[in-house]
Amino acid sequence: MGFRDRLQAKMSKHGGVVGLAKAAVRKAGGGSPETGSPAPAAQSLPALPKQAASDGFVAVGHSVKLSSATAMQVVQGEEAVAIFRTEKGLRAISNVCTHEDGPLGEGEVKDCVVACPYHDWRFDLSTGECLSHPGREVATFAVRESDGFVWLGSKTREGSGERGGAHDDGMEVLVKDLDAES
Repeated sequence: MGFRDRLQAKMSKHGGVVGLAKAAVRKAGGGSPETGSPAPAAQSLPALPKQAASDGFVAVGHSVKLSSATAMQVVQGEEAVAIFRTEKGLRAISNVCTHEDGPLGEGEVKDCVVACPYHDWRFDLSTGECLSHPGREVATFAVRESDGFVWLGSKTREGSGERGGAHDDGMEVLVKDLDAES
């Protein structure tokens, strides 16, 4: 069983990309199985506000839990979102790569660009633009930090919605003609 088969099996088990993202959030932070929201890790942290702010922003995590070394991966509604602390401030993009649905929140960040951990497609965290394959942008979201919480707002840009494409990881893409072998 290859990598893609394992990924497809995991997505089927969890009900698709969003279900897989929710499972990853629960595994990483012990969040709620229904919402995927991270559970507070320490007694000293206040509970996340349950009500959205008047402008629609929703508290999705504690500021102290978001470092520049790792992304905060959350699921809000049907959206899997990765929130990054960069030298330019907080940035929020879809946590689903437009190549093969890789978790962008697990990618390496350098100069406000994240590289997908699966095949190295690179995305600008400020604009969502795909630097590897123009026209394959990911969605971006409004995000802010106040009162010790990270607040996620509405989508500011739609993603391309396309999937698939060439690999940028140096691996050869093999296409096999099964009819020729018969």
